[in-house]
Amino acid sequence: MTTLEIKLEGTPPTWAKEATYYYENVHRDQWIAKKDGDTLLLAGSDMNWELITITKEMRKNILNKKPADLNINFNKEEAFWLRAVLNSFY
Repeated sequence: MTTLEIKLEGTPPTWAKEATYYYENVHRDQWIAKKDGDTLLLAGSDMNWELITITKEMRKNILNKKPADLNINFNKEEAFWLRAVLNSFY
């Protein structure tokens, strides 16, 4: 099995090596996510890797095209990636 390693900019969270989802936009902003029980941990380089915990209830709003509920300014591609991650998670 081949392992893909991606260099994350700045100081990513301690759980970054366990992340199973990755996205990088054209501006080189990076996003990672991982499952943690019934929640999804999310962090992005353009937010200084601040942790965002997404619950099942929040998932419903995001999938109903309301990522603004997270108080994050996602561009169209980032929002699409997040929805794909949430669809695969729950």
